[in-house]
Amino acid sequence: MNYGKLKPFLDRVGAGVLLVVFLPFFAFLIMLLAIAQRGSVFFLQVRAGKNDQPFRIYKFRTMRNGTPHPEDDLQRITPLGTWLRRLHVDEWPQLVNILKGDMSFIGPRPLLTEYTALYDAQSRKRLLVRPGLTGLAQIRADDPDDWKKRLELDVYYVEHLSFKLDVQIAIHTLTQLGKKRKQSFQPYRGANDSV
Repeated sequence: MNYGKLKPFLDRVGAGVLLVVFLPFFAFLIMLLAIAQRGSVFFLQVRAGKNDQPFRIYKFRTMRNGTPHPEDDLQRITPLGTWLRRLHVDEWPQLVNILKGDMSFIGPRPLLTEYTALYDAQSRKRLLVRPGLTGLAQIRADDPDDWKKRLELDVYYVEHLSFKLDVQIAIHTLTQLGKKRKQSFQPYRGANDSV
C-alpha cells in the first residue's frame, strides 16, 4: 500500500492511543495550568494546513496574557511555561489536531496563514502534505531563524516522503526531548527577504 495514503490512518490511531494513555497526566497538567495561570490553559491560533486549508492549532499556554510582540515574548514566558517548552509538552495538545486529521506526527511545521502568500513556487510544496508535530527542519536546521534552510528541508521532506524517513525523524526527535529549545520569534518575511 502507498505510504502516503496509509500515513493519516497510522497518525490517527497513534494519536488516539497516546491521548488515552496520557489522559491522567493531561488532566493533572490542565488543573495545574488553570491554577498557575488563572484559568488560561490553552493557546489557539489559526495555521495553514494541507492544501493551504486553515485550521486551529492547540497548544498549552506558556506565556502570560498580553499583546504579542517579538521583543518581549521571552519575558512573558511563565516559569511553568519554561518547563513545558523544554520538554516540548506545550505541543502535546496537537495530538487532538492529529486525531482530527488537521496534522500528522511528522511533516513541515504549520505556519501562520498570512505567510502562504510569501512562498515561492518551490516553497509552496510544503503545503502538499499535512503539517507535523515535528519535521525534518526541526532536527536539521541549526538556526531557527534561517527560513531559507527550513523551507528547503520542508520541501525535501515532501519530495522524499517515506516510512523510513518518518521513523528517522521520530527517533531523532525523541532523543532531543528535554534538551534546551532554541528560542526564535523572527517572523517569516519571504524567501527573498533577509530574516
